[in-house]
Amino acid sequence: MKKLLLFLLCAAFLAPSLAYGGVGLGLKGGIQKDTESDENSESMTMVGADLRITGFQMVEFIVGGDYSWKKYSFEAPAEDMKYSILAITGSAVVPLKMPVITPYAGGGYGSYNIKVEQGDNSDSVTKTGFHIVGGVRVGTPGSPFKLFGEYRHHWVNLGDDATGKYYTITGGIIFGAF
Repeated sequence: MKKLLLFLLCAAFLAPSLAYGGVGLGLKGGIQKDTESDENSESMTMVGADLRITGFQMVEFIVGGDYSWKKYSFEAPAEDMKYSILAITGSAVVPLKMPVITPYAGGGYGSYNIKVEQGDNSDSVTKTGFHIVGGVRVGTPGSPFKLFGEYRHHWVNLGDDATGKYYTITGGIIFGAF
């Protein structure tokens, strides 16, 4: 906890210098849910970080990493299982810049590492896929940080004409990049 507070304090002091360069650091958290599961299925917990490049007139770039996980508990003699996805993505978004609120939409490409662990057994596979993104940034002009909310829909190529589909809903804070 102390390390996180120290990091956030350093990021807050670094944010004004990042703003002049059109670069920002975003920290986020949220949920991930499989679109092919029923509506009663549980979502996965997700955390992530983004590097946002905003120095261009019509387009912004987002390079980020997201980690989602879910632990499933079973009655004995079965062992608990952990399912996780590490997604490294790059996106191009088009913002509609306004003074306080900035909606944006776009899409991108990514690498997805899908891992299943149960007891001493572990299996993982890395695949590629596409995503679309829509979100909104909120903050006053000149502020060293802004809040954001975002929706992403992912299509991951699993091979043999199979596609994994899921979405993420996240919220977070961006330091700099304005």
